[in-house]
Amino acid sequence: MNWTNKKYIYLLITNIILLVSSNRLYAQYYIYNNDTPKKINIEFLRHSIEVKSKQVFFNAIKIVSKSNQQETFNLNLTVPQGWNIIGNEKVEITVPPLDSLIVPVRIAVGTQVRGDIGYSVIASLTDTRGNTIKNAYCFIKIPHEYSIKVKFLGGISYLDPSSLTSEFSIQILNSGNREEPINLYFDGKNHLAIESADNTTATVDVSIPPFSDTVFTYRVRLTEDYYDKKLYPVSAIVKTTYSTTEKNIWFNKLDSKYVNHISS
Repeated sequence: MNWTNKKYIYLLITNIILLVSSNRLYAQYYIYNNDTPKKINIEFLRHSIEVKSKQVFFNAIKIVSKSNQQETFNLNLTVPQGWNIIGNEKVEITVPPLDSLIVPVRIAVGTQVRGDIGYSVIASLTDTRGNTIKNAYCFIKIPHEYSIKVKFLGGISYLDPSSLTSEFSIQILNSGNREEPINLYFDGKNHLAIESADNTTATVDVSIPPFSDTVFTYRVRLTEDYYDKKLYPVSAIVKTTYSTTEKNIWFNKLDSKYVNHISS
């Protein structure tokens, strides 16, 4: 056998060895890194639900396998903070080939959820290594619940005889689930100035957060000392989106005279 034939045989054996080795490596990679898309679908039967706070709602998850093999997955549920899943957050499921499963779901909504905001419940399928395969979403709408109470604190207030000033307070309780705009209007009837301004009328716009109890305190000042007048009103009007509350707040000017009676 001459040198040319030996060289040809050597190259042929080397190529065969490389081909076999590469096929083994590819087979091992396919076995341990099988990232081919799973033939699986997941969805909520009800894609959107409207529900109030503190209520329990029902839904179901449909899992459809288009694979010719039996598949095993972990089904995970994720809900907003403060909500509760009635049952297990994570379950292992096995889907027969070319078949489907229906998984019922019960969820309790939290006690303090904001209205007119969309929330999501997420169902995800993961494999045995924790890799996410498919996600499904159910959108939850919380309707607006309105509950505003306005209370004027205290009865008749008294004007300090030296500074001719006093204060009054208004309590606004928002038990609803959405921030509410409030308009406050005060009229001192040309006698009482509101806050530090010289104007005897004032308008204030505020926003009251949901699930809150807020007290607003304002200072009044008598613009001129009317010696023959003792009682002064401030007309207060509180307007919300759906209601109006009105009241006259009265201020009594204390007499600065002091009479010392000496007994005989």
